This record gives sequence, structure tokens and C-alpha cells, in this order.
Amino acid sequence: MKIDINQGEEVVYLDTEDNLLESLAEQGIDAEAQCKDGFCGSCKCTMLEGEVEYTQSALAFVMPDEILPCICKPLTSLKLANVTYHIKSK
Repeated sequence: MKIDINQGEEVVYLDTEDNLLESLAEQGIDAEAQCKDGFCGSCKCTMLEGEVEYTQSALAFVMPDEILPCICKPLTSLKLANVTYHIKSK
């Protein structure tokens, strides 16, 4: 499935059962994260389009259009905004 980050700044294609944060990392996109457990909210971003499934309850406060990539899996292609990340060196 296609993941469009920050209006096309990065576009990746995922085919994995990992959470979104881990899946992006496998593609070389190291998104901001601290606790990686849905508690701190540092990975929070805006979901413009698509659908995700949470693997556990979010403890951090999120608005209806926001997701926590550390504890969700994409069910469809996504368009995300406000993603803080850097590209991993190879």
C-alpha cells in the first residue's frame, strides 16, 4: 500500500504486518518517536486520507484526524501530514 508523507515529500510502498512506525523505518524513514507505546504522542501526525487499525489503546491525546504510527497498522493507502522524520543513512 502507498504511504504519502507530507504532501508527496516522501512516498513509500509497504507490504508488512508491522506497525506503521516500524514499517516506515524498514523503508528508511526514521519518524520521530520516543516511547513507541502510544503514551507520549511524539510520533503523532495528521491522517489526511486512509484508514488505520490500532493494535492497542492510545494513551496520548489525539484529535480525530490524528494517528499514532507507533501503535497502528495501515488498512488502506494513507496520506499523512505533519510527520517529523529523517532519512536513514545507508
